[in-house]
Amino acid sequence: MLVEFFRALELAGRLQLQLNSLGDAKCRPVYREQLLEYLRAHAAALCAECRERAERNPLRVLDCKNPACRRVLDAAPSVQEALCDDCRRHFADVREYLDAMAVPYVLNHRLVRGLDYYVRTTFELTTVELGAQNAVAGGGRYDGLIELLGGPPDPGIGFAIGIERVVLLLPPPAEGREGRKPFAFLIPLGAPALRALLPVATAARASAVTVELGYGDRKLRSELERANRLGAAWAVIVGETELERGEAVLRDMASGAQHTVALPELARELARRFEVERSRS
Repeated sequence: MLVEFFRALELAGRLQLQLNSLGDAKCRPVYREQLLEYLRAHAAALCAECRERAERNPLRVLDCKNPACRRVLDAAPSVQEALCDDCRRHFADVREYLDAMAVPYVLNHRLVRGLDYYVRTTFELTTVELGAQNAVAGGGRYDGLIELLGGPPDPGIGFAIGIERVVLLLPPPAEGREGRKPFAFLIPLGAPALRALLPVATAARASAVTVELGYGDRKLRSELERANRLGAAWAVIVGETELERGEAVLRDMASGAQHTVALPELARELARRFEVERSRS
């Protein structure tokens, strides 16, 4: 799923999938003790932060970027050597599925997560184009999370994406290409109008109509100025009077011409006008 997302952005070829297994509740404590013993034996060569972290959460020490610490950690025990048979088979299955889908990856036995609800598979998508902040996305199995929150011991997976880092990797817009403009800017004048326009915005978007929705706490003039700045073709205005009448004002931003539309018909009317406009372009 995550790789497909980056393929759609045409970024997958510039990212590297790093993969590891952290084991489970049976074998990870064994590795934790092996690692802690190693870190204590080499504490003099570690930075102060790593020495403190080793006693609290030794797996997190493997994240350290300090060059002196890296030399010590490169020789630390690998979690792969401590995996139980079940976790070893599970990790082999994960790699076989990735191979079957032609998803390239590299094994990184230093890739860890410090939270206890992570189980077995963990992964990161990294880049060499952003300097030290090389992780663009990452996640893994969260089998222990729901139970930790008081629920049943159900398995789960998840990931997080660094949106700012993704934006930095995206190519700039082609010269002369403008950003996508909203077809309509919905202007609610007050909280009741906002509640009335929320489902309209949802329905319009479901019909592929690009709309922006105001917050309901700004004056009409400033919102019309905002619609103009956004390049919206239409402004939809709903205030107290319109709500009482069960209608909305549809304003052509180019000509200034206005007419009313019944609120139950508003999303369909926007979709119709959007199709007309699209057929002309």
